[in-house]
Amino acid sequence: MGRKGAVLAFPSLFSGAWLALAPCWLLSAMPPGTNPQGQQNKEALKELQDFLSTWNSSAFLTESRWHFGLDRSAPLGSLRGAARRCASLRCVALHAAPAPELRRAEELGRWVVKEAAWSEVFAAWKALEMAKPRSCHVHLRRRKQSGTWPSDVSLPLRRALATQLEETFGWTPEVVRSEAEMELQVVLGEDGRILVEIPLLVQTRGLSGGLPFPGMKQVEAWVLAKALQLQPGEVVLDPMCGKGTLLCEAAIWWPEASFIGCDVEAQQLEKCLANHRYLGLTELVVHQADAATLGGLPIADSSVDKLMCAPPWDRQFEAAGGLENFYPKMLEEFSRVLRSNGTMAFLLNLPAEEALKASLAGWRTCRCPFALTHHTVGVLLLAWKVGDRSLDWCGPRSARCSPPRRAWKTWRAKERPPLKRWRKKVLPRNGRHMETPSVLDVADGKGP
Repeated sequence: MGRKGAVLAFPSLFSGAWLALAPCWLLSAMPPGTNPQGQQNKEALKELQDFLSTWNSSAFLTESRWHFGLDRSAPLGSLRGAARRCASLRCVALHAAPAPELRRAEELGRWVVKEAAWSEVFAAWKALEMAKPRSCHVHLRRRKQSGTWPSDVSLPLRRALATQLEETFGWTPEVVRSEAEMELQVVLGEDGRILVEIPLLVQTRGLSGGLPFPGMKQVEAWVLAKALQLQPGEVVLDPMCGKGTLLCEAAIWWPEASFIGCDVEAQQLEKCLANHRYLGLTELVVHQADAATLGGLPIADSSVDKLMCAPPWDRQFEAAGGLENFYPKMLEEFSRVLRSNGTMAFLLNLPAEEALKASLAGWRTCRCPFALTHHTVGVLLLAWKVGDRSLDWCGPRSARCSPPRRAWKTWRAKERPPLKRWRKKVLPRNGRHMETPSVLDVADGKGP
């Protein structure tokens, strides 16, 4: 029986010994989103399945990721482009249940390290031209729904695995994930099996995943920044940044630009910085400042190339004196710091757009309405004074028949670069698993 057939028919046989004899790579791909039926997950799976079909293989869902076999004759590096919409690509080293009598953490740790198919991992590293590591971080999750595993098993098992890996391979344990040269991903499944994976390739641009302090939705933030056509070296300002979600998205996709965030509330700026740290983004300057007062921004005249903003609509956040009074003052300050050939991009609703346009005399504008919620029409508005702007709000021609937001999701996914090799300092831009501060922290959770 071929490897693919064995995997599909006998999933409980994913032991290290069997994997070493199989004629294919056994791999897993993490979906980009948390919703299995979400549009971006469907598109990512289709892209992956199209590639796998050329090698007479297919992917199936197990433990919240797609598992698949890939013939050894297929270049493993080709998955960098074929799986670019996935969050990461991993080598499956073990997926098996230990004997019932093995329940102590030290025993389980020895069993996992002994049974895992390390020859598969080493071969995958060689195929991708990845250097052998000197340090390792163990990331472990126990499925909360499982009654098989004791609730207090996670921490001692992580310690036991780290000790066994150091004794067997000489890999120094790292408690901080970003400092490790390799990572061992372990899932204690609901069926009593242990899944062991080693990340090989990761996507570093614009993945879904929660921030500790969420704000603007990622899709709207991405298309707003995309409309500005950010260039390396440009100074980009969000004068009312709030929690910084717009700056986060822009900094992930256009890291060569320089970003400044301002907000009148210090608490919002603290959340903004926390979000950026969570994503591993450090190049951000913030100021507590009032953007609706002339001279209120601590920024020199004509020093900003691009400005992006979601100003108050006088709903969730109140505009002092109403929109008709607030927006003219705001635009006067924006005009002061913006270069003469600069561009501004706004996220508005219809009443806010009407109030803002009344103060945009002398500015050229371009707009795109879309369904922000079931009850609210959102508007993306671009404003500039010098030159022309060739702008297609809906991206690729094939997506123009879709509602704008759905087209933006597809456009954003297609813009993702190929996956990068996993190595120190190259981590998924996915807030769910960006940091693991200490092995002393309790690690139980829903799973990676």
